[in-house]
Amino acid sequence: MLRARLLGPLAVEVDGRPLPPLPGLRPRSLLAYLLLAPGPHPRTRLAGAFWPDVLETSARASLRSALWSVRAALDAVGGGAYLAADRASAGIDAALPREVDLEEFARLEASDDPADLERAVALGEGPLLADLADEWVLDARRAHRERVVAAVERLARLADDCGDLDAAIRWTRRLLELDRLHEGAYRALMDRLARAGERARALEAYRRCRAVLAADLGVPPSAETRAL
Repeated sequence: MLRARLLGPLAVEVDGRPLPPLPGLRPRSLLAYLLLAPGPHPRTRLAGAFWPDVLETSARASLRSALWSVRAALDAVGGGAYLAADRASAGIDAALPREVDLEEFARLEASDDPADLERAVALGEGPLLADLADEWVLDARRAHRERVVAAVERLARLADDCGDLDAAIRWTRRLLELDRLHEGAYRALMDRLARAGERARALEAYRRCRAVLAADLGVPPSAETRAL
């Protein structure tokens, strides 16, 4: 069984045996990319994505070398079969059993059960692939963070719908910790605090919204926020 952690630093093991260190950043980044999206990827696309500034022949040669390093590391722990590669494509064999924390996050995130959503948020808090800084990683990290923010927003809304204002306020504050420029979250917090009888704290939330938007974006709150 292949187990991979993508939330936080990349970590991979097969049947409890940790993958040995990969030589260089490109093979490690390539393995992370393949784990993020199991299944075959055209070699031409992979070569162009990871070596965009060289000739195609050189890029394909570099890809072959990186795939060889990935396979050697997997072979070392008995997991060579997980890398499915032929002349046209390469990828993690999606038919073989695996446990990937990001896939578990996606499963929990898709649930309407607040308990599952809470577990998704707890699992997804760590930055995606924290030890990598490729451009594709940064894009994937931003997209993942947006999913965590959306999950927290759903938790706040579900708590509000159930009449649990304390939990709704707590999750809304958590939302603003994750995204301090989310003006809609400030409005939700103001509204929920006011309905809880905390009018002074609602006004305090407005003042913080005004200060953050001015400091970070140089703009005032919207007319909708000011009216509230």
